[in-house]
Amino acid sequence: MLESLLAALLPAAGDAIKAATRRFLGSTSRPKATTPGEWVQMMQAETERLRVLAELDKPASEVSRWVADLRASMRYIIALIVTLCVVLAETGAFGLHASPGLEQAAASVWFFLFGERAYRYMKGGE
Repeated sequence: MLESLLAALLPAAGDAIKAATRRFLGSTSRPKATTPGEWVQMMQAETERLRVLAELDKPASEVSRWVADLRASMRYIIALIVTLCVVLAETGAFGLHASPGLEQAAASVWFFLFGERAYRYMKGGE
């Protein structure tokens, strides 16, 4: 349980350290737009950055549609399998018993599915 709590709080601690460093040094992480033209340029640069990231995530060659869909959903499939294993272990079905490793995997799944959204909401919806 302690490992899960530490893993959940580590990104928040890192952000707190970065914020304190920025405040101490007087720097900002992103430039602020002062005119509508600058804002449009910043949004175009952000759109281009996201486009490049999407290109990096594409498979190197042509693959079947079902392979691409399976690849894209693999994290969610693994999260479902881990969740089912935890439920079965908690009920004692098939002779499974909860172990610290299984509980850690379940905590990782929970933070993968909900942690980022909850953390962004707590930070103010950045």
